[in-house]
Amino acid sequence: MNNNTLFDPHSFAQNLKRPLPGTNAHCKLIDPLRIHALEQHRNLRKAGVLLLILKDTKTDYIVLMRRSDGPKDKHAGQISFPGGKMEKSDPDVIHAALRETEEEIGVHRSKISVLGCLSPVKVQVSRYIITPVVGWTTYSEFTLQKDEVQALILLPLAQLLDPSAIQKHGTVTLPNGTQLVGVPHFLYLNHIIWGATAMILSEFRDIILSSPSIHPR
Repeated sequence: MNNNTLFDPHSFAQNLKRPLPGTNAHCKLIDPLRIHALEQHRNLRKAGVLLLILKDTKTDYIVLMRRSDGPKDKHAGQISFPGGKMEKSDPDVIHAALRETEEEIGVHRSKISVLGCLSPVKVQVSRYIITPVVGWTTYSEFTLQKDEVQALILLPLAQLLDPSAIQKHGTVTLPNGTQLVGVPHFLYLNHIIWGATAMILSEFRDIILSSPSIHPR
């Protein structure tokens, strides 16, 4: 690579074949709702989300979305990855993540190169076990499903890798008005990225920082 701001998909895919940081990375961003998230729980439903890297000519972005304020959504208004629960028609969680991504932000699976999966994350409040699928694309014509997606957020990869990226303390207000204090998170502009999304980003970040060949600096 002749541009040291660019993410190397091939090197990252090779790193996914090695032991992953998993729990060690997740614990850096675990929030008060998940103090028991590392315990074993049965009857969790399977879901897949897509950690999508948008490769631009000069920089790279992580594609995130702010969820709409639906009354039935336990994660309303929060920042998340595209994705959702695994349906009977899905052969695996990768298919579920790609299907939901197409539905929510309009990027067809044919435009996405899948690199592999990160460690699963348990979400107790909705009783899901989420498998993060990592992929990349150069396609940037997004079409948002307005009833589920309020806005698209493009997080610069360099921002995630900055030494000050992790904020140790913060206050998060849930849709029911409950305030969580002391929540570790990533902060981008005025966006607080916490919970399962932050835990997934933490592992992704640790993999990159442990391998300079993925993102030389």
